[in-house]
Amino acid sequence: MRAARLRFLFEGVMELLIIMALAAGIILGFKVNYLFFLVTGLGIIFFLVYVKNKAAKASRINKENIADRWGAKRNNEAPSGDVKKLFLYLKQETENKQYQIDDTTWNDLDMDLVFRQANHTISVTGAQYLYYLLRNPVFDQKLLAERAHIINRLMQNDKTSQSIQFHLLDISNLEDVSFKIFNRNLKYDRKLSVLYRILSLIIIAEIILAFFYPTLGITLIALSVFINFIIHNYNKYRIFEEISELKYFRRLIGCAQKIIKVDTEGIDLGQSEIRVMVKNLRKISRNLSFISIGTGVTKTEIESFLEIINSIFLIEPIIFFATMDLISRHQEDLLKLHMLVGRIDALIAMASYKKSLNYFCCPKLSPYKEAKDIRYFLQADNLYHPLLKKPVSNSVKIKKRGVIITGSNASGKSTFLKAIGINAIFAQSVFFSFSESYLSFYYKIFTSIGTTDNIEEGESYFMAEARLLKRIIDEGNSQIPVLCILDEIFRGTNTVERISSGLAVLKYFTDRNFCVINATHDLELASLAKNFCQNFHFREEIKEKDIIFSYILHQGICKTKNAIKILKSMDYPEEIYEKAINISKGF
Repeated sequence: MRAARLRFLFEGVMELLIIMALAAGIILGFKVNYLFFLVTGLGIIFFLVYVKNKAAKASRINKENIADRWGAKRNNEAPSGDVKKLFLYLKQETENKQYQIDDTTWNDLDMDLVFRQANHTISVTGAQYLYYLLRNPVFDQKLLAERAHIINRLMQNDKTSQSIQFHLLDISNLEDVSFKIFNRNLKYDRKLSVLYRILSLIIIAEIILAFFYPTLGITLIALSVFINFIIHNYNKYRIFEEISELKYFRRLIGCAQKIIKVDTEGIDLGQSEIRVMVKNLRKISRNLSFISIGTGVTKTEIESFLEIINSIFLIEPIIFFATMDLISRHQEDLLKLHMLVGRIDALIAMASYKKSLNYFCCPKLSPYKEAKDIRYFLQADNLYHPLLKKPVSNSVKIKKRGVIITGSNASGKSTFLKAIGINAIFAQSVFFSFSESYLSFYYKIFTSIGTTDNIEEGESYFMAEARLLKRIIDEGNSQIPVLCILDEIFRGTNTVERISSGLAVLKYFTDRNFCVINATHDLELASLAKNFCQNFHFREEIKEKDIIFSYILHQGICKTKNAIKILKSMDYPEEIYEKAINISKGF
C-alpha cells in the first residue's frame, strides 16, 4: 500500500508538469498569438499517440507472456496479494457452518506451497477464488463433474483460455479488494461534495471570463488549477483505499464485459449470470468511467487524459460520493461478479496447471455405504506428491478402516501421508488426482502431522497433539466419513503410554466412521493393531556409508532399522555406535 501511494504521488507530480505545459500554451495563445493554441493541441495529440503506442506494445508483450506461461511449471511464485481474503470473508458469512479444510490440515500438508505451484491465475481475484475452492472440498458429484468438464474444455481450447487471460490482465495489477465495502455502512461527509461542486463551477466561470478579460481570467484559472490539483490529490490520498476499490470494480465490470464477448466455443463459464450482473451495475460503471483507472504504465491514453481533467475539475471526488451511495445498494451484485470472474480465472488456471503435469486422472468418488458394500476405502495407482521434481509414485489399496505405515527415518512415510491428503483435497475440489487412477469415498479430511510445542500458551508437545487429535475425534458423529492422517501419534510421551494410547485411539477410529492412516516408528504398535489395521512399510538399503532409499511402499511391517546406522554413516565416534548396537540388542 505504501509503494502504491508513493507511485500515485509521483504520477501526480508528472501530471502537474503536463498541466503546466498545456497551460503555458494556452496563456501564450491568449497573451501573444492564437497560433500558440495549435501548439497546445499538437501537444495533446502527441501525448495521446505516445500513450497509445506504449499501450499497444505492452499489449503485445502481455499476449506473448501469457502464451509462454500457458501449461508451464511455476517456480513456487508467491501470490501478488492476500489470497485468503475471499475464503475468510465467506467463512465469516457462513459462520463456520460448512466443512472446510482447517488451518492445521492445510499447514500439515504444505498446501500453501502446493497452492503456489498450482496458482496459474492472472489476477488476485482468481487466486482468491482458487484458494477458496481448495479450502472447500465438496461432496456433490454433479458440481465436481461440471468443474472438471469446464477445466478440460479450457485445457483443450488454449487459445480461448489465453484470450480470456488477456482480458483478466485488466484486473491483474490492482490492489486487493478489502471486502470492507461489502460489510459496512458507507458514510462520508457529503458537505465536501458540495464544496467540490462549487470549486468545479468556479473554474468553468473563470474559463469563460478569460475570453473577455484574458489576463484576469488566466491568472484566476492558474490559481484554481493549482488549488484544485492539491485538493484532488489530497482527497485521493485520504480515501486511497476506497478509490483503489472503486478502480478495481470499474476494471472488474469492464473485464466482465470483455469476457462475455469472447467466443468460448460452447463452454459455459457463467456468461448469462455475468450479463445480469453487468446490467445491474451499469450505472456504477458509467459513474466510475469518470474516475481515472490506470496507474503508471497500465494507463491507457484516455485514462491519462482523464486524470488531468479530473484534477482540474475535481470530477473524481465528486463522482466518489455519488458512487458510494450506489455501491451500498448493489453490494451483493458486486460480490457475485467478483466471484464469477474469479471462478473463471481459477478454472482456467487449473486447465493450465493440469497441462503442466506429467500425468493425472479423473477420480472416482462415491458416497459412503454400509460396511458390507465396501471393497476399498481408498485405492490409487501410481499416486505421487506434486511438489517433488522427480517423484516416486506408489500404488495403494486400503481395505480396512485402519492403516499403519512403518519405516525408518527419511524413508518416505511423511511424504506419502501428505501425498494422500493432497490428492484427497484436489479430488474433492477440482476433481483430478495426481495419479493414474484414484478411487475413494467422499471424505472430510483431517491431519495431525506437524505438531509442535505452543510456547506462548504454555502448551507441551503432548498437550498440543492431544488437542489436535480431539478435534478429529469430535468429527466421528458425522454422516460423512473422515479421512484421518496421523504421523507418530502421541510421540510426545513415554513408550508405554504412547503405544497404549495410540492403540486405543486407532481402535476407536476403526470402530467408527473413520479411515485412519498412521505413520509410526513403533513396530510394537503395528504388531498389536494388525487385526484391525493394514500394515505397509518403506525400506532402505545401506551400503558402507551410503543409505539408499527406494521410497517404494511395501506390504507388511518394516523389518529394518537405520537410526543407529545413520550415526555411523555420519562418522560418529565408534564407541557411541558400538554402545548403541549393544544396548539395542538387550531390548
